[in-house]
Amino acid sequence: ADGLTEDEAVAIALWNNAQFQADLTELGFARADLIEAGLLRNPMLSLLFPVGPKQLEATLSLPIDLLWQRPKRVAAAKLDAERIAENLVQHGLDLARDVMIAYGALALANERKSLAEENARLQREIASIAAARLRAGDISELEESASCLEALRAQEISLRRTQEADLAKARFTTLLGFAARDTTFTLASAPETELSSRKFAELMNAAFASRPDLRAAELVIEAAGKRL
Repeated sequence: ADGLTEDEAVAIALWNNAQFQADLTELGFARADLIEAGLLRNPMLSLLFPVGPKQLEATLSLPIDLLWQRPKRVAAAKLDAERIAENLVQHGLDLARDVMIAYGALALANERKSLAEENARLQREIASIAAARLRAGDISELEESASCLEALRAQEISLRRTQEADLAKARFTTLLGFAARDTTFTLASAPETELSSRKFAELMNAAFASRPDLRAAELVIEAAGKRL
């Protein structure tokens, strides 16, 4: 009721976005794979017989599976789960970034729309005054036609700004997961923020050190090494 803030928009997007919910589900499957990797294989029913070649096979395969293969499977499954978790974090950050950009784009489009509507209204008033001056013989028809042309041009720009605002709103509501009937809202006025004073090289180092997608790529390599 008091206007949609940028933080509220990000929270709504994380709650409603279908792709992010799918990523959460994938994380659940990764946890299930981790549990399955730690389970021992079911014994063969043929082991119930007192004699036969299966006893020797069980004597060899069970220690190999329990002592050697199982820890490797668990380690690889853990790395997969960590990779999916890092990707989930990255996808959440990407979604938050896209929502913030769309929020700013919508706010800018609304501001341009308001300015264009105000300019169109002023140009219509100027054209009306020019028509009155023409009737009074104060100006020529050419000057009056120029005023009408400017009014028409301003009206066209206003319509174009309105379409741009509608398109920006559609993109924004799509990211938020809003249905068509739920698009009645206003944007809250956001305070001005200062840009970071850090140098470009420092920002690049911070990005390489903290981006989850880079960590996820490292985990893919580690998991592949475990399986190998």
